[in-house]
Amino acid sequence: MFFILLCFGVFKICQKANEFEELSNFEIRVLPIYAGIMFLTSMDWRLLSLVEVLGLSVISYAIARFQLTSLEVKEDSEKILIKKGNAFLIGWALSLLLGIGLEYLSLGELSLHHILENFGKDLFKELSVVGLFTAKNDWYIWLITTVMTYSYSNYLQKYYPSLTNKKSQ
Repeated sequence: MFFILLCFGVFKICQKANEFEELSNFEIRVLPIYAGIMFLTSMDWRLLSLVEVLGLSVISYAIARFQLTSLEVKEDSEKILIKKGNAFLIGWALSLLLGIGLEYLSLGELSLHHILENFGKDLFKELSVVGLFTAKNDWYIWLITTVMTYSYSNYLQKYYPSLTNKKSQ
């Protein structure tokens, strides 16, 4: 049953990524701030961790920039529609693999159970606001989320300035 739910979740994410949908205030404003707060409160403030933050930030930014390569935007007088495309899906898979790899490095072990659990949590976060707010993640997952969502949001606001005016009304 769990496997069927995972397959359904992947199908829904693929479907969402290839359809135009209205850009939400949550995605462009709240998500980067929330993820940043969660990162700051869960961060392990050691010198080695700060070096890891730098490296992960660069990797996360590169993934986010790659995801933006397939982004399509439609603007009209009332709303902005976006289609994330296939590069988003590839970037999402890369960020998931990065998180699983980091968990392996921090725990020293990796099992099919851990992989499926992380995959399920990531699907739930991607498909549901509840999944995001109830997620119990390590600091490095929140860092990846912060950098990627901030980069995405910043890009949209920079290249589509009308976005700020339309979403604040």
